Amino acid sequence: IAAESALCFVNSDEFLDVARPILHKTIYIGGIGVAENAKPLQEPYSSMMTRGDKGVVLVSFGTVVPTSTLPNSTRDDIFRVFAYFKDYHFIMKVDENDRASHELAANIGNVNVMKWIPQADLLAHPRLRLFVMHGGFYGMLEAAIRGVPVLAIPFFADQFRNARSAETRGIGLSLQKYDINYNKLKDAFKELLSNDKYSKAARRLSAIIRHKPNKPREQLIKWTNFVVQFGSLPELNVEGAKFNTIKYFGIDVIAFFISLLAIIVLMAVVLLKLLLTYLKRNRYSLKKNV
Repeated sequence: IAAESALCFVNSDEFLDVARPILHKTIYIGGIGVAENAKPLQEPYSSMMTRGDKGVVLVSFGTVVPTSTLPNSTRDDIFRVFAYFKDYHFIMKVDENDRASHELAANIGNVNVMKWIPQADLLAHPRLRLFVMHGGFYGMLEAAIRGVPVLAIPFFADQFRNARSAETRGIGLSLQKYDINYNKLKDAFKELLSNDKYSKAARRLSAIIRHKPNKPREQLIKWTNFVVQFGSLPELNVEGAKFNTIKYFGIDVIAFFISLLAIIVLMAVVLLKLLLTYLKRNRYSLKKNV
């Protein structure tokens, strides 16, 4: 069914994703759910965004990575880093069971911990300087569209690839979850907040995504209407889709070369045995004649 499908809509952006060979039927529609214009922030978020002499840093690991499950040492290091960067204000999303983060934040003046955040609208705020996240694709795409540098800390699945994409595009850095400690976090924050190459790259990528000729919504509508008009578009199907498993993976070719190699090895063994037998007989004949 997939091989005969007319099109393949991909929830990704070709300018954010790592370049790769694709079929003509692959249509990128990443960002279709991201609003072009952000909504005005309501309280208390509008007031939070005015704090911090140098700006605001947003920290969110999404809904699938509960902050209450973080090791205590990791959580302590994270909040120590927050306290170190006194010129920035930090907004961190935590899950409702994470009492430890609330207790740590109560002793630090430049941190707000929230159970919910209007992420898309916060990312669009001009005072936001950095987005610390888990590498989820949607959050990564939102940051790219809004032109915000990222520090990605991937936990599983596609998050590692998304973090790599951010590094490749120059819009951020990534840290492995096992490497989260005070020194490495502090160094990553310093690099991202003090080196403007990341913010410049993020703004450029944002401009490219916003001004590319075909917007995601237009792509979806136009191509869908095109398929309705012309059907399944067999012209876009590749020949490889018709191959069976043996032919697709080249098992027949591999089997041929393995068989050929086996025959060569077998012939070499037989020839070696014949040669050794001949030499042995020849040696025996020489001794007998002597």
